[in-house]
Amino acid sequence: MNSLLPVTSSGEITGNEIPDTVPDVYGKLVTQACTSGGSADGYHHHSSQLPGASGVHIFKVVGSSIEALCTGTLYVKRGQTYSDEVVTASRCVPSTAADKYRVYVGALLPRHMTVEQLGRTLIEVGSIFATPLYAQYDELKAMGLTVLKLKHRVKITQGVESFPLPYSSTSATSGMPCYVSGVCEHGMPVRIHYQLLTPTQCAQHLGEKYLPNVMYCGVGQKEILQHPIGSPLLCESSGRWTQFGIYDHSFNRPMGYNAGYTGKQEPREIALFMKLEDDDVARIQTLETNSV
Repeated sequence: MNSLLPVTSSGEITGNEIPDTVPDVYGKLVTQACTSGGSADGYHHHSSQLPGASGVHIFKVVGSSIEALCTGTLYVKRGQTYSDEVVTASRCVPSTAADKYRVYVGALLPRHMTVEQLGRTLIEVGSIFATPLYAQYDELKAMGLTVLKLKHRVKITQGVESFPLPYSSTSATSGMPCYVSGVCEHGMPVRIHYQLLTPTQCAQHLGEKYLPNVMYCGVGQKEILQHPIGSPLLCESSGRWTQFGIYDHSFNRPMGYNAGYTGKQEPREIALFMKLEDDDVARIQTLETNSV
């Protein structure tokens, strides 16, 4: 099986020009959609109005073993179309040896491939920059931002999208439509609606586990996203989908809280998201002690 990421003569990755069906090693096809319209919950938003797919999946490679870990997004500087930087959560990728990690870039995540086949589609990580926020707190010591510096640049294409980060003066609010973009169990793109709570509501439900200066919290349907850690929190601000945060971890939804949902109540969770700002990616790469 040829690589899903053709390389140009300059060494740049041209993107994943792959079909809507992904063959597995037995010749079967993995084509099931997560849900109709790409939004897997009771919050209805026309599919053309949903944010795009982040299309970045992070693996750990040890010997002949390849393990799917978490999700990320390409960070593209304003005005550019290529990137060699992936933003994810430090809970997934801490400061450790970069050669243990690989990145798959593609809207569809293959589920049935041999190690050799999958290995040929993965991009090597050249270096890792991580900044855990609160190492002194047991609950929060793993929470932070990690930037993976790839050995090849990747072009932004349909299905492999990048989203702007907010300016420092801009915050997501409970009135914004917000989604977490990732993949479901079938390896297909899915966007899950999360209703952001106000800081007061977050504190009421989470107590000391919630730090308003660095976190958002929101309620969404659980057990749909596969490997959700590191997935982007995308909220529509001034008509534009912006990545306001990164999915870090979650708690079971308190009983009796429905966050405005109607109809059949699916299992829900309260998720914590680490806040992002536009200069975060450049800032943590200046912290040389956190580079591996």
